[in-house]
Amino acid sequence: MMFRRSQPSADPFRDYDNGRIIVPQGSDRQVMGLVGAGQVEVFRKTPDGDETVFGVLSKGDTFGAYSLFEAVPRPTGIRALGRARVALMDNREFIRYVHDNPELAFRMLTALSRRLQSLATDLRRGGQEVP
Repeated sequence: MMFRRSQPSADPFRDYDNGRIIVPQGSDRQVMGLVGAGQVEVFRKTPDGDETVFGVLSKGDTFGAYSLFEAVPRPTGIRALGRARVALMDNREFIRYVHDNPELAFRMLTALSRRLQSLATDLRRGGQEVP
């Protein structure tokens, strides 16, 4: 599990009921999340109320890693899809954790690299060239 703690502490996971917002769109809170059970969806609402779901994340998936490094408003929100169990980690906790568990940084970079490769493939399929 990615969020294995080096010292015993309280359970980092919380339960969220269906439809509950875990991280709101527009939030500048610097947290990343790990789905421990169930599913969450990544969504975006337009000012006129239209909504797009960009994906569904399941057990073991992470979200919001970029927000650990920059406090910028999130372009998407995260919402429980059914009952979900999710852990959130702020940037200070993340820095301590990486210091105590350096393999986490490598696993995160690997996951981010895969996401970038997937995005580049999607863009190429759409007729756009990616450098």
